[in-house]
Amino acid sequence: MIKLIATDMDGTLLDENSNLPEGFFEVLEKLKERNVKFVVASGRPYFTLYENFKPVSDDLYFICDNGSYIAEKNKEPKISAIDKEYVKEVVKVCATLFLMWNLYYVGLKGLI
Repeated sequence: MIKLIATDMDGTLLDENSNLPEGFFEVLEKLKERNVKFVVASGRPYFTLYENFKPVSDDLYFICDNGSYIAEKNKEPKISAIDKEYVKEVVKVCATLFLMWNLYYVGLKGLI
């Protein structure tokens, strides 16, 4: 018995024009009727994936931002944040070493 289906987006679920396959939402409804969970897994940010799957986004599970963010049916996940003082120290070190770095937070409302 299949309990869960997970799929990547680009080059897997989406076609070469970044479209969902024809009949996708009908298949998704049949999976829901059989209690099969559907998981969207992607390197993309949550808020863009959420928009791609409207009107059923609230019924799906998402693994986004290359696995760093997991959303279950439009609920914020429990997270373990890095201490703010530690982050400040890392930023200082990167700046003194002239390293290229990025720091961002992603939530249900997008990039902050």
